Amino acid sequence: MAQALWTWGTRLNKISVMPSRLTCYDVPGHTHLWAISCFRRLSFFWHDAMKQVVIDALDMLRGRFAVCLVGYVIMPEHVHVMIYPHPKGRDQPMSISKLLHAFKRHVGFHGKAALREILKQGIVGDTI
Repeated sequence: MAQALWTWGTRLNKISVMPSRLTCYDVPGHTHLWAISCFRRLSFFWHDAMKQVVIDALDMLRGRFAVCLVGYVIMPEHVHVMIYPHPKGRDQPMSISKLLHAFKRHVGFHGKAALREILKQGIVGDTI
């Protein structure tokens, strides 16, 4: 069911419904906060190599899409990212769904490779 919300006379674009009844809005000109959980809340980001994958993905977003990264926090089972998706010199901001897709794709692909290396080294403890 489509919803239209009005704030200060501007229509907000509803882009998706989140699993826990949260709704994600892609509002031009606003800073966005992402809270991204790992699969089944497993602690994938306990190892430095896995944390580096997330940092590399954030650098990729800054480089490829020229967005402003306000801040981030990497915890063992989730990541918080604050991002301003309006690149300098562009009239329109980047789509949050496009940025989130690129971020998750990078972390998923390179994270699996890093996790394979960690497993080969036998470093995994009780955390995963």
